[in-house]
Amino acid sequence: NKEEYAEMAKEVTARKSDLLAVEERLVEDSRRNKEEYAEDTRQRQAQLVELDSRLQKEVRDRLAELGVLRSNVQEEVITRKNLSQSFQSLERRAIKHI
Repeated sequence: NKEEYAEMAKEVTARKSDLLAVEERLVEDSRRNKEEYAEDTRQRQAQLVELDSRLQKEVRDRLAELGVLRSNVQEEVITRKNLSQSFQSLERRAIKHI
């Protein structure tokens, strides 16, 4: 009986030791996973900040281009209006001389 009890106690101690080793590995894995997740999150955040910066620059550049195009269109409209008025003036003078 004492031998069986001693054998069972050894088995329990061995299993307890195994469980403690498994627990240590799980704790270490959990810590490593948290660190990897944090690093991955930092990298993704940095990528998002860089992408946001590039997109904002692209938007500013496009808005500047649109501003230039709008200005060019306005100048073209004014030029055409002036040409039309000049043509009408010349037309009226020509009619007077006829």
